[in-house]
Amino acid sequence: MCEVLELSRSGFYAWRNRSESVRSKRHSDLTCEIEAIHTDRDMKGYGSPRVHQELVARGHEVSENTVAKLMRANGIRAASSRKFRVTTDSRHSLPVAKNVLNREFQQETPDRVWLADITYIWTREGWLYLACVLDACSRKIVGWSMSDRMKQDLVLDTLRDALGRRRLERDVGLLHHSDRGSQYASTAYQDLLREENISCSMSRKGNCWDNAMMESFFATLKKERIHQEDYSTRADARSSVFDEIQSGATTTSKSEPLIFRSSSCSTGMRGSGATEMAQSMPLSATNMPYLFRPFRIAWTGGVNLLMSKFARSRSRSPMRGRFLSVNRLA
Repeated sequence: MCEVLELSRSGFYAWRNRSESVRSKRHSDLTCEIEAIHTDRDMKGYGSPRVHQELVARGHEVSENTVAKLMRANGIRAASSRKFRVTTDSRHSLPVAKNVLNREFQQETPDRVWLADITYIWTREGWLYLACVLDACSRKIVGWSMSDRMKQDLVLDTLRDALGRRRLERDVGLLHHSDRGSQYASTAYQDLLREENISCSMSRKGNCWDNAMMESFFATLKKERIHQEDYSTRADARSSVFDEIQSGATTTSKSEPLIFRSSSCSTGMRGSGATEMAQSMPLSATNMPYLFRPFRIAWTGGVNLLMSKFARSRSRSPMRGRFLSVNRLA
């Protein structure tokens, strides 16, 4: 074998008898910790960014690139999202409100903006429909309801559940945002909003980004819990979704915006390792990538664009082909 690989025998035996390096031991320990994180039911859908945050919360000093490398080498992958499907039926003659929210999802005070939407959950008995109301500041589900029929009673029960939990003052200035589906545009639902002195806002037609925070919650819920299960009955799905929402695992899942969220919006949120870390984590090498990633992407993209245009304009010059991108140089 040494002759085929053109190696010396002494070198082979020195390699075989050499003790494991400190770096290799550390990577082995980190791999075990990553596998333990993915064994957890609430974290088995995590990718390298959130696994990295969980490791930092547990006291490990490691970079996100190292975590991604170890996960890739050991075949540990995040749960992937399925193709987005348009489900809102806005082809009705009911009055539609203007987009008052205008994607202003960053709120400093709880119970100022509520987002609402409906999603579908497949079971072997048939479809189960889940309607939720989410507070834009705390990113917490403040009301929800499930039914085997997608009628206006589903969204009415959801809003009543949210109002019963929060017990708001009538002059709080609450804005309710949803899509322009017939359930939210119905007369009964609009009457309830007016009775509670709640302003109404609706997304533009065919524009899911106007309700992006709510869509993001449903995407995370499905990716990390619903699509990991095979529900035999609607009762099984109800129990699973209830446990997920009640525990707050989805609303407090680790994500980059959560780390830099204002502490004033933490009212009613359940604590987690990442939440505690967000309030006390100093600026260090472990969290610097999250701060400067957008600037790094914008800077490298802009410089590469200028260099490519300059290269095309000098395509006949002797310097042709000698330009390298910033990413390659880095």
